Amino acid sequence: MRRRGLRDHAEEQTCNHAGVARRGAHGRYRRSPSESSLLATFALTIALGLRFLGVLLMGALIIIPAATAKRLARNLTGMLVIAVSVALISTAGGTWLAAALHREIGPWIVTVAAACFLLSFLRQ
Repeated sequence: MRRRGLRDHAEEQTCNHAGVARRGAHGRYRRSPSESSLLATFALTIALGLRFLGVLLMGALIIIPAATAKRLARNLTGMLVIAVSVALISTAGGTWLAAALHREIGPWIVTVAAACFLLSFLRQ
């Protein structure tokens, strides 16, 4: 089941790395309706995030958790779990710190996310 989901939703390079063949007709890949809806949901999330959160915060919530997870994870499932966890910890921790210090929320979320990324260097 997991390999099927990877085959249906992941990019070609990710499938090659995981050893899963992509589905396609005559060497050309055709997007399934579920993959199109996943991409549309991702695009909508980015568009709304940019509108309401701003470029810096949106970039931090996409790039920093993924970079942290890539350093710590051993497989794709672990990377997804770690990335979501880092994003949630960054958001909750940054919001709590901002409330405690009576400051803006955005910079503190980025600071907590960056701290998580820097802490990932401790694991070798």
